[in-house]
Amino acid sequence: MARKVLISFLGTGPLNEKEKSQREYKTAKYYFGEKELETTFVSSALMEFLNCKTVFLFGTMKSMWEEVYRYFSEVNKCSLDENYYLELAEKCSEKATSQTKLNGICLGKVSDVIGEGSKAIFIPYGLNQNEIEEIFEIFTSTLKENLLDNDEIYLDITHSFRSLPIYAQTAISFLTDVLGRNISFKGIYYGMLEVNQELGYAPIVDLSYMLEIQKFSKGSYAFENTGNANLLYGLLVDKNKMIADKLKDFTQVISLNFIHDLKSQISVLTTLADESDYELPERLIVPVAFKKFRDFFKKAKTLSDYQFLLAKWHYNKSTYALSYLCLIESIISYYLESNKATEDEVKNERKRDSAKGKLSGDLYNIYGPANQFRKVIAHVTEEQQEIFKDGKKYNITPNNAIENLKKYIDDFEKIKKNAH
Repeated sequence: MARKVLISFLGTGPLNEKEKSQREYKTAKYYFGEKELETTFVSSALMEFLNCKTVFLFGTMKSMWEEVYRYFSEVNKCSLDENYYLELAEKCSEKATSQTKLNGICLGKVSDVIGEGSKAIFIPYGLNQNEIEEIFEIFTSTLKENLLDNDEIYLDITHSFRSLPIYAQTAISFLTDVLGRNISFKGIYYGMLEVNQELGYAPIVDLSYMLEIQKFSKGSYAFENTGNANLLYGLLVDKNKMIADKLKDFTQVISLNFIHDLKSQISVLTTLADESDYELPERLIVPVAFKKFRDFFKKAKTLSDYQFLLAKWHYNKSTYALSYLCLIESIISYYLESNKATEDEVKNERKRDSAKGKLSGDLYNIYGPANQFRKVIAHVTEEQQEIFKDGKKYNITPNNAIENLKKYIDDFEKIKKNAH
């Protein structure tokens, strides 16, 4: 069963009106859907509402750690070490500043009383670049070392500095997107204390909609830059399976370079670009990506047009091997089309093989060396690869393969434009 982990932040809190030496948040009646709980700590309410037993609580040396220790010792029926409580109250007091050293006291006992696997962690204020980097490192190392596979993460942004949730969210993204950790970022919550007097309670607002926007933005970015719609498929499959399945088919066609299916897939994208087929937030994001891809090919009429534009598209996405393949095939198609071949003849394998030996002039000056590059790329070997150009032998390097590909694409585009 997945463990639920709440990431929360601790502020300084005002002094208790009766006990001027004690700090605490004001008591509020928190509402979460149909549930309610009266408490001074929104993190405690969220632990109850989300059925979460593990909390990673971040705060500065000035945060009211003594009140956290007292509160959770009482709630969880743990014995309170009065000497430790007084030490917390003394060192983590209103007298603490941004310059107070973070290692002045251990928060181990605070972690123990909060709950199973919980952690209380000191962080600096984040007043300069060094502190910003330190905070991110603290967040990242804490999450990396203490989160388990399949953990579900919930973020409470109610208290403390408004910059802190940015660190937490960035650290979570780093763990999932860069390190590949198998954890789920499930929700962001804010206890809206500002409306407590007006409503008579403080609603806990679910801001997870922002996560959905980020996920769809990432999926759209991946599609636009690589043609890979797998992220979008995963996001849409439970919302609109028909659209998701069409996306899956498209991804397979573009990744396998199936030109014969590309025309029909572009027609499919035209239908997928209709905003009315989507709910929010995907309605704001997904159709835009589809329209950009569709519009890239809107001037294509012949097979050579589609092949050439796909060569350009792959070049722009840095998939150079596929770009070489499409360019070579588009030159052959263009030659046949220029010689009045029918559509079926242009697709005929025998006709295409025959055309390779008939290329001359500017077309051959592109096709000849480009095809050598294509062959070298297609035949993977550890040996140094060479091509012959202008009667000379040249070693192939990644740089000259890419630079020459750009030149071949530009030169062939000029030939096509001059022919029209």
